Amino acid sequence: AEKGFIVTAPGAGVLAGKVKQAKTRECRVKDDYVEVLGYRIPAWKMIGVIGVASIEKPPTGVPGKHGGNLDTKFITKGARVYLPVEYTGGLLGIGDIHAVMAHGEVCVSACEVEGEVLVRVDVVKEKAPAWPLVEYEDSTYILVSDVNTERAFEVATSVVVEVLEKALNLEWHDAYMLASVSVDFGVSQLVDPRKTVWARIPKNLVSASSVLKAISELK
Repeated sequence: AEKGFIVTAPGAGVLAGKVKQAKTRECRVKDDYVEVLGYRIPAWKMIGVIGVASIEKPPTGVPGKHGGNLDTKFITKGARVYLPVEYTGGLLGIGDIHAVMAHGEVCVSACEVEGEVLVRVDVVKEKAPAWPLVEYEDSTYILVSDVNTERAFEVATSVVVEVLEKALNLEWHDAYMLASVSVDFGVSQLVDPRKTVWARIPKNLVSASSVLKAISELK
C-alpha cells in the first residue's frame, strides 16, 4: 500500500518504561523509499510473520521453531524460507507486512502496511529444520528465538556449530573455531515475548542444501 503507520505504546518496546503515551505516525510509501517524520528511508519490503501450525499452539505474535513473528529483514523478495511441517497441509500463515524495518524493531513497530504477498510453496520431504532457515542471496540464515537475547545467541551458536560439524564432517572444537571466523550473528527483533537472533552461514563455506540436511538431523 502507499500508506502505512508506525506506533508507540506504553509498556511496549525495548524502552517500555519510558513510553508515556500511545502515538501513531503515518508513513508514505513510494517506489523505493518510505517517508516518515520528514525523512526518506530506503524501502525494504518484508514479511514480519510467517509460520506453520505447531503443536505448541503459540499466539501469532510469538516466534519459535515453527516460524511466527520472526521480524527478520531477510524474509523479503527472493528469499526461501524453510519451516518444519507438523500438521497435514502445513497450515501456513503470513502477515505483519512492513515497508521498512530496522533489525531490532526497537519501538515494537515498523512501517506497518497493507499488502499482498506472492509465494510458491513446496515440500522438501524428511528435511524438517530444527529451527527456521532463510536462504537469501549468498547466505543461509538460522533463526533462533528464546526468552532473552543471551539465551537465543547461545542456542544459535550451539546449533551453528553442530551444523558445521555435520555438514563438513568436522570435530566439534574445529567446527566451533570455524564458526568463530566465518559465521556472523545478529539480532532480528528485541520486542516479542521471545527474542529472535540470526546466524549467517555463507554459501561459499556450506551450501544451503547441506545446512538444511544437517539442521534436519538435530534433535
